[in-house]
Amino acid sequence: MLKRNGLEPDKDVKILYAQDINNVFTNVNAGNAVAGIMSAPTSLKAKAAGLTPIVNVTELKIPFLFTGVLSSPKVIREKNEALVRFLRGYVEALAVIRKDKETTIRSMGKFLKTTDREVLESVYDDYRDVFPQVPLMTAAEVKAVLDVAKSPRAKQMKPEEFFDNSLVQKIQASGFIESVNNK
Repeated sequence: MLKRNGLEPDKDVKILYAQDINNVFTNVNAGNAVAGIMSAPTSLKAKAAGLTPIVNVTELKIPFLFTGVLSSPKVIREKNEALVRFLRGYVEALAVIRKDKETTIRSMGKFLKTTDREVLESVYDDYRDVFPQVPLMTAAEVKAVLDVAKSPRAKQMKPEEFFDNSLVQKIQASGFIESVNNK
């Protein structure tokens, strides 16, 4: 986001490593940082403390790889059908997240260990549209990660060397992804 606005991290803007999102809130709230990236439920705490959102980074749709399903080439070769079944379940779970708010909120409550409806709704609302219908990695997402990596070698790597969409494409070609998203 900084580069998109003509700013160079650690040159034009000092980056403070705060370890986790709660420390980001604490630093901004105490005046030790002028801004920080926060998401629900911490953003609820920030709003209650009088902090004002200045940009919704998610809405900017900046390509960046946040999550991915990883496997070794050996497992892909030897357990291909098991991986396809896993990915089908993953795709179906993504569809449930987007389409079934109550089921998703119950599940989140269990794993976040909270029954606070405001927190659960906030997390759901912040993340619902982040999950893609077709979970394909893109070269732009991987390149963005390589661009911010500390290793000088990362800048020389080709993003395409880091991902293989063939199993998801196989599932997509079967019509499965369209069917779970149109239920």
